[in-house]
Amino acid sequence: MPQEGLIVDSTGVSGAPKKTSTVELWVKNNSGAARTKGDVVIWDDASGNADGFNTTITVTKAKASRAGVLAHDVASAGYGPLVTSGVHTQARVSGTTTNIAPGDLLTTGIDTGRLYKPTTATLGTIVAVAQSTATTETTIPVFVTII
Repeated sequence: MPQEGLIVDSTGVSGAPKKTSTVELWVKNNSGAARTKGDVVIWDDASGNADGFNTTITVTKAKASRAGVLAHDVASAGYGPLVTSGVHTQARVSGTTTNIAPGDLLTTGIDTGRLYKPTTATLGTIVAVAQSTATTETTIPVFVTII
């Protein structure tokens, strides 16, 4: 198992990321339940969890401490890779409130662990850019970019 916080590119090689790499961090799931590949998570900065590598989930719209999208299923209190930049092929989204189209900016909120298209985008809240269409709760490819 890689060390917490180790940067790993999409080929599994540690070190400096390449321009075409998907950047992943090894993080702990501190949400209290198993998380699914494609869940969007935030940094868990609650008391006693401020080591920088604990993650949890939120339904809070535009949560400022968003971290990225889980690359694999992660057991409760388990460790797994988190995509912080680059393509994720199966991000969980909610297209039920506002349909999602390629190029749409996506953020946290509405449904636990899912990305959605906000009615107004605010710099500092965007988690990913949609690469496909969604009109329901589903998984789609996205480009993860925490801005």
